Amino acid sequence: MASRSEYTNTLAEVNPNAIPDGWGQWQWPGGTPDVLLGTVNYRNEKTNCSFPMRKELVELTGLCLQIAADVYDYQVWGSPNPGYEPTWGPWGYENRPISGTQRASNHSKGRAMDWNAPQNSYTDWTECEIPPGLVAVMQDLGWYWGGFYGDRMHFEYVGSLDSVPAAVTRARAILNPPAPPTPTPVPDDLIEEIEAMTDDERKAFVDEIATAAAAKVWATVTPRHSAWKNNEQYAAAGRTALDTIAGAENNTAQLRAGN
Repeated sequence: MASRSEYTNTLAEVNPNAIPDGWGQWQWPGGTPDVLLGTVNYRNEKTNCSFPMRKELVELTGLCLQIAADVYDYQVWGSPNPGYEPTWGPWGYENRPISGTQRASNHSKGRAMDWNAPQNSYTDWTECEIPPGLVAVMQDLGWYWGGFYGDRMHFEYVGSLDSVPAAVTRARAILNPPAPPTPTPVPDDLIEEIEAMTDDERKAFVDEIATAAAAKVWATVTPRHSAWKNNEQYAAAGRTALDTIAGAENNTAQLRAGN
């Protein structure tokens, strides 16, 4: 459980009840036409979630459920669930007003969903089971969290229709981060050259590399490094060598291993 102070509203300037660009005016009481709705189907070894949303949000919603489970170890329950009852949801599209009002709910617009209602009741809460990191990621993906006004189970998409594809791309990247870059090999002659430097020469060399890297102008590196002057790959190798030497003075074996 996390305390309320651990959650930061990065979308505080957004009005969650406004209709963002591109979505149209479909909402309660008329509701959203069936042709604009799709079904989120997310299944893992613990549960099966199936509920309606605007069709443009179906893929993103499924990815968010997967991020919750796979990245943050937070299970959004469908059926079965810990209570073996339908009150867990998750719920998506439902043509109704905001509870206790005559104003259209974002559920009626197909842009809202509720997670694990029995554990996230609409109260003046002080603790929540949804990880703060997950809430932060959901906000980055365009979802306003209802916990900031008391409704912890509730997420509503507040981005424009055009923002959805980019959010899908970011969600996929969270689930499948790119492989780390292959370390740049450090040429033997560069290792020997750096190891032969005095402390002052190394300091100057570090400054030269930093300047060149920031400007991406490798010609600024002094002529004595002629073997790799004007070559970005060799400059990267130089930075690798320097970083290693800084942590392990003259450790030739570590440098040659590319660590």
